[in-house]
Amino acid sequence: MNKITALLTLGSALLMSTTANGAVDLSNPVGESDAAFEQRMAWFNEARFGMFIHWGAYSVLSGEWQGKPVPKYAEWIRHYAKISQADYREVCKQFQPDKFDADAWIRSARDAGMKYFVIATKHHDGFCLWDSAYTDYDIKDLAGLDFDPLAELSAACKKYGVRFGTYYSIIDWEYPTQGPEFSKSGGKAKYFQYMKDQIRELIEKYDTDILWFDGDWEKWWTLEDGAELYAYIRELKPSIIINNRVSKRSEFKRDFGTPEQTTPGMDLGYDWEACWTINDTWGFRKTDTNWKSTQQLVEKLSDIVSKGGNLLLNVGPKPGGAFPEASTTQLLEMGQWMQVAGEGIYGTDSSEIPQPSWGRLTQKGQSLYLHVFNWPADGKLVLSDVNMQATRASLLGATEQDLRVTSGEESVEIILPGQKPAGLVPMIRLEFDGEIKAFSVADQLQLKEGDLYLPAEAAAIRRGPGPLLAETGGQTLGTWRSNRSRAVWEFENVSADAVYEIELIYALDPAGDGAGFLLKCGAGKLSVTIPATSGRDDYQTLNVGEITVPDVGHTAVTLQKLAGDAPHFNLKAMIMRKQQAE
Repeated sequence: MNKITALLTLGSALLMSTTANGAVDLSNPVGESDAAFEQRMAWFNEARFGMFIHWGAYSVLSGEWQGKPVPKYAEWIRHYAKISQADYREVCKQFQPDKFDADAWIRSARDAGMKYFVIATKHHDGFCLWDSAYTDYDIKDLAGLDFDPLAELSAACKKYGVRFGTYYSIIDWEYPTQGPEFSKSGGKAKYFQYMKDQIRELIEKYDTDILWFDGDWEKWWTLEDGAELYAYIRELKPSIIINNRVSKRSEFKRDFGTPEQTTPGMDLGYDWEACWTINDTWGFRKTDTNWKSTQQLVEKLSDIVSKGGNLLLNVGPKPGGAFPEASTTQLLEMGQWMQVAGEGIYGTDSSEIPQPSWGRLTQKGQSLYLHVFNWPADGKLVLSDVNMQATRASLLGATEQDLRVTSGEESVEIILPGQKPAGLVPMIRLEFDGEIKAFSVADQLQLKEGDLYLPAEAAAIRRGPGPLLAETGGQTLGTWRSNRSRAVWEFENVSADAVYEIELIYALDPAGDGAGFLLKCGAGKLSVTIPATSGRDDYQTLNVGEITVPDVGHTAVTLQKLAGDAPHFNLKAMIMRKQQAE
């Protein structure tokens, strides 16, 4: 451990210079302006697609300990199998990746259409994938490797134009102060310094563009700790991008959010990235053959980007360093699709146009990109809630094919080729003659004084055990699966015993015909049975009856699902038309 002692003084000086700056804004630790933040994040939001790698000593075990499979995530095997410190050190010594090829890894990421790459350099087990000056628990001192995989990967990223990122766990099962004695005086401070010193190594030795943290759920790690570490890292490299797990992810959103193995139902309103595995586990498990199909992966990418996010797709290499064959095949197939459809992924964002039932939409400038998951049998693709003039529709491919397009008052109709093109998800570019805006129902309503227009985006969602989602950027409320799902609007009632006639602007798939809802406002209640429309994109206006609001002042109206399955009930707005007193 002599090399640790030799460099500890330098690390302590850096810690003091950081904390001496005083209190910081916990939501924006370096006081960065919105313009500077957007400029720093520009390449990340252009990229939209990256590769995640989990590979280390845990890969040696491949999900088994002492001849028996260990359930749950393979990279957590030391924890789940209760492997002793001494035994796990022997596992680390067996990490001998004789088939590792940094050039092949990054070339595979580039050919898949990925624009950045993040590798787990230190997972929760504490084993470091580089020769750290601050520990012997690394590939050089413990495993005896005579090469530097991070240096080779960083160089390959520069060669192929891929951004290089490093994952670093806040948790460390090997570090002494993370045991029972952690709470003793000075234990946390020593480990915090250890983290800072190692992070400085990752930045200075490997020029990392992203620092991707994990393990923020530990109670001893606080918002204040996260803010201090964030500021320290930005001082070392101002252009670096850091995920929100550097602090408490539920409260801290900078630089980007990190939903894991899930995709939000809508644009989150801040930069985010969903990380997903290709099969079930992150690290390599030889028995995990539950591979997602390439079709599923492409649709997942489209879905995420349509909501303003990035996809970080994980590969768990084998112990020797080779990618599993199934992963290699899927990456190649995704790359072939991206060569055609990448225009609708890179640099695009969510659109205020509601997402259609047949697929997803992304937007770039005055063009919408239509990701067609379900090719319509009648050969007509209808995009609702658009009252702008479309000027051109083109099916992307090796040779672009112009399609006939007609603009109506509230929709655009595209005539498709007679046969669905070969491939995964067809992509259509739809161009407009100006800024793309959604059709506004409120603009078309005849509202008089006292009437209330309550759009979906103004509702507060109260979920039951099943989802109720603000879909397509909050412009509709959908997926009402629980009988306790409800939407709540608040408003000011200006007269006592006011009577309102209630109208709903909605669409309901025929399978949900007769879905029951309860409308409540104060003591007033109104039971509503919803008839189906011709489909979940066919919006109609339904008069559901009258309700009396007795009290003047702040009031809430609630729509709650009751009987019937209504997963495809989409509510666009509620209109409360005030009735004249007789």
